Amino acid sequence: MVTDPDDHCALRFSRNVLADGAVTGKGLSDLIREEFGFRVTFFLMAAILVVNLGNVMAEFTGVFWASETFGVSRFISVPLAGLLVWAIVVAGTAKWVERIFLSICVVYLSYVVSAFFAKPEWLIALLHLLPPQLMHYIPTVRRSCKSPLQRRLRDHPCRISGNHHRTMATLLPASGRG
Repeated sequence: MVTDPDDHCALRFSRNVLADGAVTGKGLSDLIREEFGFRVTFFLMAAILVVNLGNVMAEFTGVFWASETFGVSRFISVPLAGLLVWAIVVAGTAKWVERIFLSICVVYLSYVVSAFFAKPEWLIALLHLLPPQLMHYIPTVRRSCKSPLQRRLRDHPCRISGNHHRTMATLLPASGRG
């Protein structure tokens, strides 16, 4: 299913490959083999296969978790999603299938809208793009923890001492442990 922004990039890449194929009369692997040789072509094609398999697994994992959220069994939802994708690909033309999958990608615009509705502290959100090693030296980020639980997690001794046997329950107050 092409519901991921990365899939859109893959579609654009495949369009370029189609254009190259239309001009030269050769496929992607032929063009790579001519330029770089058999070994490089083999490993690149194996990498493309692994990436595509990972992408398919990620999409069906998303179907699994989304259906479980709504109380639908994964043993029903995942095969139905597979059949739906198969039916769309087999029954439709390339242009029709591309339009359907790209229209599904519009759902990802809701992430942007949700970000504005959440009203985060944008400066802190941008600072969290920095590597964790640098976060220690930025005082505004260390003071940004507002709730008692966030402060306990921030100052948790497991980070310093390597004491991994403590759990999240030990950080909660006794009244909050249930």
